Amino acid sequence: MNSLKIALFLFIIASCSPQESTLGDENETEIKLNCDSTFQICLELVKGDSIPFTGDNIGGYYDWGFEDIRFTNDSFYRCKKDIISNFDLSLDVESIWEDFGLDTLFSKAEIEAYPNQDLLINPSCYPDYHFISQDSMVKRYDHWQNGADVPIGYFRFSKPLFTNDGNYIFMQLEDFRGPMNASGWVYLFKKQNERWTILRKKCVWIS
Repeated sequence: MNSLKIALFLFIIASCSPQESTLGDENETEIKLNCDSTFQICLELVKGDSIPFTGDNIGGYYDWGFEDIRFTNDSFYRCKKDIISNFDLSLDVESIWEDFGLDTLFSKAEIEAYPNQDLLINPSCYPDYHFISQDSMVKRYDHWQNGADVPIGYFRFSKPLFTNDGNYIFMQLEDFRGPMNASGWVYLFKKQNERWTILRKKCVWIS
C-alpha cells in the first residue's frame, strides 16, 4: 500500500510540475539570449548623440532623436521612427579599417565571424523604441510606391561587436528616410570608469 501511495504521489508531481517549471526556464532563457543590455546602451548613446560629424561630406551637428515628423493635410505630428527588428547581416568596414582605428582593436577574423552571431532582436526588450520586421517594411515600401500615405523611414543597426578586453564596441547603422535620402554611419564606443561613451563616429556613405 505504501508503495502504491508513493507511486501515485510521484505521478501527480510528474503530471503537474513540469509545465510551470519549463515555462519559467523558457522565459529565463529567452531573456538571456535576446535581451542585450549592451544594445540598449548603444541605442541610448546614439539617441542622445549631438557630437560633431567626422564624415567627409557633412559638417556640423545632428540629433538623431529617433523620431519621424509625419505630415497630414493640414498639420504634422511626431512619432517613433521604426527600427528593423533584425541586426544588419554584415559589417562594411573595408573603407574605414585603418583610418577609424579598427585594425588596432579587432582582427579580420572577428569581423568575418560577425554573421555567425544571433541576428534577431526581441522588441519586447526595448519598449521605448518601435520595431518592424524586414518583411513588413518591404510591404510598406511597396504600398508607398503605389501611392499609399505610409511612413517608410527606418533605422537598421548592426549587432554591437566587443573587443576582446570588453572596453570597446563597434556598431554601424543605416538611416533611411526615403529614396536618395539615406546615410550609413559607424560608431566606436569606449568604456571609461564603468561608463560607455562615444569615442568616434563617421558618416561612411550618403545618398
